[in-house]
Amino acid sequence: MINLDWILVGIMVIIIGVQTYRGSKDMDLIFFEMIAFIVAAKLSLQWCDSIARMFLVSRAVVLIFFFVIFSIILILIAGVVAKYAQISLQPMDAYLSFIFGVITSWVILFVLLRMLLFAYPSGIGFRVPIIEKYLVIYQTLDKSEVAKQIVDFQAFKSVGNFFNELKLSQ
Repeated sequence: MINLDWILVGIMVIIIGVQTYRGSKDMDLIFFEMIAFIVAAKLSLQWCDSIARMFLVSRAVVLIFFFVIFSIILILIAGVVAKYAQISLQPMDAYLSFIFGVITSWVILFVLLRMLLFAYPSGIGFRVPIIEKYLVIYQTLDKSEVAKQIVDFQAFKSVGNFFNELKLSQ
């Protein structure tokens, strides 16, 4: 695994852990936050190119700006909806929150990787004062297994193909 893989796995573990802990008692807010992040990602990716061309700004800047703005607005709305919805499957809240955390972390990392791809198509690297050698953080997505899984939906495609094969074999 390269440096980017470890960074992505670390971010994913933190998000999943936080969401699972927060949702272990009541999962309604975690569920609506997941929906908010999905909608924010969809809207920001949908409008990214046209707004970047209109204002002559980098697609990466537009993408991250609108993702953050849409996420904040939609999370506030999710909090209000969760307050009134009160969804809970008490014995399963922690498990469902774990699944919602996986989906939320995937959406956030998907947007971050798209932003990296827009901003640095050939990769980035920098010198770290503590380490003498050149540290490459992101070097093209084809060298990062985790990034390929997130950006190309490879894991989801594999699971879908597996279930299709099971259905066809019956």
